[in-house]
Amino acid sequence: MPIPKIKDSERWSTFIQPVIMLAVDYCSILLAECVAIEFREFLLQAFGHTHDKFDLDSFYFFLFVPLIFIVFLHWGRTYIRLLSIGEMIRRTFWSVLYSVVVYIVILFLAGKAPVVSRLFVTLLGAFVFCFVCVGRLVMRHLLNRYSLFLEPTIMIGSDETAKKFLNYTTSNVFFGIRVVGLIDDNPKGKALSGKFPILGPTSKANEIIKESGVQNVLILAPKMDPKKLNLLVDELFPLVKNVSFVPDTEEMPVSNMELHRLYSENLIVLSVKNNLSRWYNQFVKRVFDLVVSVTGTLLISPFLLLIAILIKATSPGPAIYAHMRLGRHGKMFPCYKFRSMVKDADKKLAAYLASNPAAKAEWDREQKLKNDPRVTKVGKFLRKTSLDELPQLFNVIIGDMSLVGPRPITRSEVCKYGTYFADYEMVRPGMTGLWQTSGRSDTSYDRRVRLDAWYVRNWNLWLDISMLVKTVRVLLSKDSGAY
Repeated sequence: MPIPKIKDSERWSTFIQPVIMLAVDYCSILLAECVAIEFREFLLQAFGHTHDKFDLDSFYFFLFVPLIFIVFLHWGRTYIRLLSIGEMIRRTFWSVLYSVVVYIVILFLAGKAPVVSRLFVTLLGAFVFCFVCVGRLVMRHLLNRYSLFLEPTIMIGSDETAKKFLNYTTSNVFFGIRVVGLIDDNPKGKALSGKFPILGPTSKANEIIKESGVQNVLILAPKMDPKKLNLLVDELFPLVKNVSFVPDTEEMPVSNMELHRLYSENLIVLSVKNNLSRWYNQFVKRVFDLVVSVTGTLLISPFLLLIAILIKATSPGPAIYAHMRLGRHGKMFPCYKFRSMVKDADKKLAAYLASNPAAKAEWDREQKLKNDPRVTKVGKFLRKTSLDELPQLFNVIIGDMSLVGPRPITRSEVCKYGTYFADYEMVRPGMTGLWQTSGRSDTSYDRRVRLDAWYVRNWNLWLDISMLVKTVRVLLSKDSGAY
């Protein structure tokens, strides 16, 4: 087939994208300054400090303050390509924090500290972080929606790795690429066959890329022979601006991976941090759990009471029941839930499984039943929306569980975890986690086990925050996958 050629306007996309983002950041910082000044005045007036006036002259407002933030946003590598939303938010947070610290130090050294409001500086940092993140998300969404200044990209390899990559880009607008086509030696029957034009085999990659004018290449073939990969990179390197490839790290914890360059020997070393083996990370996770769970419980306490009344009014028995689950270090604990089943549910389950071989096979395989005869009408709604798990907030406050973590399991499920059980025992089980945001009950048991292990090996606080946000989004979706 003919090789598609990129448009002249697309040749500048690599340069235009960062410029647009820079302009959006500058406007966001100016807006943050305005809001910080006005909000400071509002707070002072509310507390009766009307005499405490504060003005920021034009030099500081339009140049000095924005320049500090933009320098650190650049230093924090927030303008680079292939940046996910979560990573953008994390890097922006630290860049803004460093900017605020440097801003205070410069004001102190310049003798301006006594005349600059500390409340303004605090509010400025908070608003800059919020406005920059929101501004970038809106900008990227608009560029993707109208296909403006997207970087033309050729992918080499159309297997499951390419499919995973493209699935990820659909929910991470910061990638900003447009796939021109695929280069693959054997595209027949592959995951992306028919979705993108097949441009030819890898043996003709340099000719195809020369003719297309594409300057960005993604090699998505982690199982490719290393010698073939090296040769391919050597051939493409002089022709394009960027060559990216996916190494074979499927079973490795990539979230906490660091790359070290041994320049003189032309080697790289990948090191992996076990974050949850460090006491201070466990302390941070516990403090985060306590703050969010206590605040959340207080806010929704009337709602919890209403659910308890509905359960009591529609079926006999307690509103909350406790099921023994396996926790951190192998300790058993009572896992609280709103009751969603009839009384004597265990006896009814045993009788049902004894008379229904298909249901017994499903139970042995998944430890769940899609059509469980024990579930009440109110319980079915609670399970569908996962509201039955809200009492686990008390487990989090007590310290038996975490907001985010592996799914709490029973003693009988340990054998299904195999070598991954050591990962499970390292942390407190969670109210939510990766399996809840990856299909929930529709996810196979083996997949759940791997997701639990991946979470433990890749933990950081930003992962917990993103999982909580994704959980809310999944619960609000029409097809949450729960039963």
